[in-house]
Amino acid sequence: MQISEDLWFGELGTDPAEQEAARSLAAMVAEMRGLRPFSPAVQRLLTTVKNVYFSVDEVTKIIEGDAALAARVLRTVNSAALGLRQRCKSVKHAVTLLGARAITQMASSVQLLDHFGGSSEAGATIIAHSSGVAALCRVLGEKLRLPDRDTLFTCGLLHDLGKLLILQVSGDLIVGEQPDPYPALLIEHAGKHDVMHKHERNLFGYDHAVLGAHVLRAWMLPEPVPQVVAWHHQPERAYTESGDVASMVAAVRLADRLAYELPALPDPDPVRLFDLCEDSCSKFLGLDEIAFTRMWPELHEASKVSDLGE
Repeated sequence: MQISEDLWFGELGTDPAEQEAARSLAAMVAEMRGLRPFSPAVQRLLTTVKNVYFSVDEVTKIIEGDAALAARVLRTVNSAALGLRQRCKSVKHAVTLLGARAITQMASSVQLLDHFGGSSEAGATIIAHSSGVAALCRVLGEKLRLPDRDTLFTCGLLHDLGKLLILQVSGDLIVGEQPDPYPALLIEHAGKHDVMHKHERNLFGYDHAVLGAHVLRAWMLPEPVPQVVAWHHQPERAYTESGDVASMVAAVRLADRLAYELPALPDPDPVRLFDLCEDSCSKFLGLDEIAFTRMWPELHEASKVSDLGE
């Protein structure tokens, strides 16, 4: 299986270590691609919305045909993470309110998280964090008037999918002569921002962001979701490209950091504010101390979201 250079974090040149890492990543993606994480209903949704002539009624009928999916979609739409002013009582109301493509992205995202994250404490922790990041992405998207806020929410939900994928095969991975240390690393670095991907690269030659992006693309999740997921630990690449993807990468990275730091900070601390404003993501998005102070109550509330059903 070929590895897309636009999703890779290095240069796929002649360096033996890079080539070996790419082969390892290709093998992992091929293994994950063979899994079937989506129900038939979600598979039909993904195919349906690719057709420019799809209808709201058609999408609604597909979701309503799967009772578990319908309940999950409504639960997510009405969660604190979306912060809607009105509750949706029917699937058709949800599809009409948010749009068919947004609902399809949401349905596929929560099904992925449920499929890979529900069997371990580490997985549950990753999902809780991802829920908070998605909620913070929603606030940042609205306050900064970023484009395609529904896709930004999806990127927040799926930014750490690669961690769940690595956990899925964790028991089969061997590093040197030792069993895979990944679960222990997750525990050791829980609550730390921008750290795990460095350990992953040392262990496997690739990180969770690159793995997650390749698998999302293989599973036909629409762009720019795979691209944003791939680059959320490579912001310089995104900033160089500029445009909507760069803004999304900056927002996801900032939300990722805030999800770790904000729950214990109900009020803005001057030192922390200064530090946040110096973050490259904040600078790229044009955020200063005044902007953070104005948004702080909503950001703090969003950071407490730990489940898509609350």
